[in-house]
Amino acid sequence: NTRSITIESGSKNFTYDFIKDFKSVTIKYNGSTWTGKKEDFIDEVFDKLTGSKYIDVELTLNSDDEVTKMVAESSTYDPDAEDKEYSGSISGINVDKDDKDENYIKVGSKKYDLSSSVRVDIVVGDDDIDDIDDLVELYKGGDAEIKVDVTVKNDEVTRIEGYVSEVEGDLEYMTVSNDRYPRGKMGIDVSGYGQITFNFDEDTRISIDGTEYDDININSLKNLVKGDGVSDVKVKFDDDGLAT
Repeated sequence: NTRSITIESGSKNFTYDFIKDFKSVTIKYNGSTWTGKKEDFIDEVFDKLTGSKYIDVELTLNSDDEVTKMVAESSTYDPDAEDKEYSGSISGINVDKDDKDENYIKVGSKKYDLSSSVRVDIVVGDDDIDDIDDLVELYKGGDAEIKVDVTVKNDEVTRIEGYVSEVEGDLEYMTVSNDRYPRGKMGIDVSGYGQITFNFDEDTRISIDGTEYDDININSLKNLVKGDGVSDVKVKFDDDGLAT
């Protein structure tokens, strides 16, 4: 008889058959190679699982998507666990597709593992980031402060929400849609990441090289930007991505 295994990854279930020569399947459990009969592993471990017990597994498949190796560990996963939320600025983040143990985010001084299905929603000026790889690129490549709220369940971060609160770079783009009540759009080139565009309005305080810009001289700043640009500019944002 063909044996199979069903696993849950994120919100989806996947079922895989073992190779027909089940005795040849390599099984490791809690760090040790299972030396007994493979059938005994199924009977002694999997068949005793209840609704409150889970096992984390990593499967190796052949070209026919059949399981040839299984690494299993006892899990503390609890489907009824309550979500916990923590807030702060990102102080470290990493995603390694080849080693899930190296997937983490640091918020302040605390480090959390990342869920493989973590959801991301970060406001970046007038745009947003919804992909974990893009968030890693922004943090590691750009000079940016990112404030977040992280949701933790079963010791893993399942959701990251927040906004870029500050960036530094070169101001290379600017339009003014209303110079009487200064408002418009700017673009700042952040080294190692790219351009971030954002809106400003009459409440935005604009001070560059000791000069304050308002309705009297806002167009002179626009001319500077259209010329050679303005280097080493720091921009602060509110949680809607508007420059403050």
